[in-house]
Amino acid sequence: MQTKHYTKEEVAQHNKRGDVWIIVYGRVYDVTDFDDHPGGFNFLLDQAGKDATAPFEGHEQKTIKEIMPRYYIGDLKQEEPPLKQEK
Repeated sequence: MQTKHYTKEEVAQHNKRGDVWIIVYGRVYDVTDFDDHPGGFNFLLDQAGKDATAPFEGHEQKTIKEIMPRYYIGDLKQEEPPLKQEK
């Protein structure tokens, strides 16, 4: 199966209760139905549509590896750097 790639703009559209996507370590997760977060669902809602890598860095890597794969939907699309303008 081919991996789906999302832009930051696409992820940013999923930023409200009932539609929550986050980015962690360049991977995109649909955590809309993840209601067991230790910080509560409001923690996830605060991160909705954003890169949540920094807040997740304090979590046990074991937990991320065991739980997060269920919510994985694709990778963040690597944005092309702007072309240099010739002078």
